[in-house]
Amino acid sequence: MAVPLRRDPVARPAPPLRTARTPRSTRTTAVPRLTVVPRRRRAAGFVVTLSVLIVGLMLGAAVLHTQLAERQLHIDRLDRSVREAEDRFDVLRRQRAELRSPTRLASEARGLGMVPAEVTEFVDVDGHTIAMMIAATGHPSTDGVRIERPEPLDQFLLVKRVTNEVP
Repeated sequence: MAVPLRRDPVARPAPPLRTARTPRSTRTTAVPRLTVVPRRRRAAGFVVTLSVLIVGLMLGAAVLHTQLAERQLHIDRLDRSVREAEDRFDVLRRQRAELRSPTRLASEARGLGMVPAEVTEFVDVDGHTIAMMIAATGHPSTDGVRIERPEPLDQFLLVKRVTNEVP
């Protein structure tokens, strides 16, 4: 282990430089007195700094873990509500299919006193009636199938086309 050394506080004259002209006997050799300096306590500061760093990292990890857990709970709640909405949608779709089934419609019609038609006739509807239907509902209807709702200007053009008027 290397030990730092320092000079004795008593100042001693430095040895003169040796030159070719200086005789050896006139030179004085002063050897500095060396003493061992007590070691500094750097280890304590290093340990404190390292401990603070480790505690900070552990607190940061705990906060991160807590935030992840909270977000996972939020995601679980959203997943549960999506599943419930999908289940509700399936129930409503099944009910709709039951209500629209031909056998149910036929039994309901018989219950109201309706009978199956012997002859089918088509009725011609004038353009003005169609235009009124489109204006009242906001969309044209074909055999009960709803067509995508047009924009207001497209509705105006559709009404004018049906009534054979020029916009």
